[in-house]
Amino acid sequence: MRMKFFSIYFFLLVCNCVNSAHVVKLISPKDIQQTQLKIEKTGRIVAGNHAIVLEFPYQVSIRAVNGSNGSFCGGSIISSRYVLTAAHCTKGFKSFELGFGSSLLERPLTTMTSRDSIEHPQFESVSLRNDIALIKLPLLVRYTKKISPIQLPKRSQVSESYINQKAVVSGFGRFSDESAQLSKSLSFADLRVIGNRECAGIFSSKIVTNNVLCARSFSDSNENACMGDSGGPLAMKDEDGILTQIGIVSFVSSRGCLYGDPSGYTRVGKYLDWISEITGIPLRK
Repeated sequence: MRMKFFSIYFFLLVCNCVNSAHVVKLISPKDIQQTQLKIEKTGRIVAGNHAIVLEFPYQVSIRAVNGSNGSFCGGSIISSRYVLTAAHCTKGFKSFELGFGSSLLERPLTTMTSRDSIEHPQFESVSLRNDIALIKLPLLVRYTKKISPIQLPKRSQVSESYINQKAVVSGFGRFSDESAQLSKSLSFADLRVIGNRECAGIFSSKIVTNNVLCARSFSDSNENACMGDSGGPLAMKDEDGILTQIGIVSFVSSRGCLYGDPSGYTRVGKYLDWISEITGIPLRK
């Protein structure tokens, strides 16, 4: 995974299809002008760094299955019973194979299979609005040094713009647009959060709503998310030094992962009440 997020591809951010006959096609939103970049669902981190599992104990690998069709996404542990991911990663799938506690894709410390996913009731698959979902685990996941949850934003952070602040994205996605394989190891990239006005100038204000935030690589490093990273966490330390998930990988530019275009994320703080209502997680003030 190169830590360069692709510009917004409008196909499901991270769904890296297992069956090549069912690869997600690019969607050209009707409301995006020709002068603007099309968006595409995200894949894998480009130009990023290999991670140590202790750095990202909240990272989850998700293999979504529906008959002979399948896809790969990322997710995050937010409680011992729930994983947070993107709605485009769960919509249309019946079963989810989850891997926890390892920086190696094929060697998870713990695995579970869930058939219980909850997409946001107002999720729109074309515009990717409200691209957020929860997967309920069949058993409580046991916390260890390698498996632990990430904090949700405080209520006081709901309106925080995070502009120019550093955030880190992580996942097992592809390293480049040309790659056909997922990364065998967890990767991460440091990104700079940009303002929605700047991002909307690239993609469209109809896509970049108040419930979305965007980030891009620092300088010319081109680190970004790529195919297979969808649903994964964008995190940063808050004012108390607590690592907090502020975004969910949602989309990238149709140009690909290597051009330094911004990537788009569901703004987690806008959905705190919905998350808490379903999971029972108490919200921080």
